[in-house]
Amino acid sequence: MTGEPLPDGVYLGLPEEVYFDQPRLGSSDFATLYSKREGWWWQSRHNPHLEPRSSKATEFGSALHKLLLEGPAAYREAFAVAPDQKKFPGVLVTVPDITGALTAAGVEFNPKARKHDLVQLAVAYRDAPVWDHILAAFERKARGRQVISAADDFALQTMRNAALEDPDMSVVVNASELQRLTEVSVLWTSEQGLPMRFRFDCMLPSWNVDLKSIGNIRKELDYAVGDAVATYHLDVQLALSFEARQAAYALIRAGSLHGGTEDQRAFLSQFPDRAPLRGPDGAVQWHWLWMFYQKPDDKGDAPVIFPVRVFHGDERHRIGWRKAEIAKAFYLEAVARFGLDRPWTRVDPMHDANHTGERRVKFPPWENLPGPVEGEDEAFS
Repeated sequence: MTGEPLPDGVYLGLPEEVYFDQPRLGSSDFATLYSKREGWWWQSRHNPHLEPRSSKATEFGSALHKLLLEGPAAYREAFAVAPDQKKFPGVLVTVPDITGALTAAGVEFNPKARKHDLVQLAVAYRDAPVWDHILAAFERKARGRQVISAADDFALQTMRNAALEDPDMSVVVNASELQRLTEVSVLWTSEQGLPMRFRFDCMLPSWNVDLKSIGNIRKELDYAVGDAVATYHLDVQLALSFEARQAAYALIRAGSLHGGTEDQRAFLSQFPDRAPLRGPDGAVQWHWLWMFYQKPDDKGDAPVIFPVRVFHGDERHRIGWRKAEIAKAFYLEAVARFGLDRPWTRVDPMHDANHTGERRVKFPPWENLPGPVEGEDEAFS
């Protein structure tokens, strides 16, 4: 543990490692409990043989999150764009490049000198740019920021510009800091007594926004997105987001709001009254927005943003809610049976291989079955 477990509350600016170290259940836990059942224990902190895994997002996804959901200033503060060698005509890269240039300029040098010393000579006596010198200057300027390639930065800026031109996406991208809050952590206790957690990528008064990558696509994006939601049970996250928003409102009213600036806390404190579930006309206001994105590559995939909106109570919300409720019930049942320090497992009932059995193995429909052969009846008589 990074520190003592935190009490129920809404936390602004909570470090990611502290959030994930909380002994609580999040949306990925319930997706695993629903789909893998006993397998949840084996990937949990309770498994003493669990190999640690990084919870950090991919570099491109982290950068896109910063740029789209937090803005250009936050992006520049967190990421430094590496210099592009193609933008420096005549750049000296290798030792032969440098020694050849020095020789052509009539500069004397020790042929056994280290590359560093040759670079210093080239910088002093040649007008041509020297790549090692350019990189050293960049690293000093980067000041510990995460480095991203010029090609990725170009794709990221292209995606942001496209989002700004879209009437729906521009509402999210253009929102200032005091129209949205990012990385809002909600810790609460469910009706069943379960310790819960949820972290909003981006929280607007009536929108919950989450960024998701879609990669290696070999089909239309609408099918690919649907496959991803179904395969990874992303609708559980959708359902938990609305439960977390309800819990956040109750915690805000109770004064359990921590961290952030005074302005951020004041802004978030308006949410329960400013953005209730239903508006004055009774219409549902709360939205969930998935911003699926496709990273560009040299195989012909363009940078694409594929937004998906779900209202509270919509079909997909209900499906995710059902999965989460089934997962919660299974968790309570498994904890009652095994506890958390004992491995979770099961032995399924006996199954029949015959297709007429009450519990039977489900063989694939594409199986090419052989027909009867000569002597079969005699063999089994």
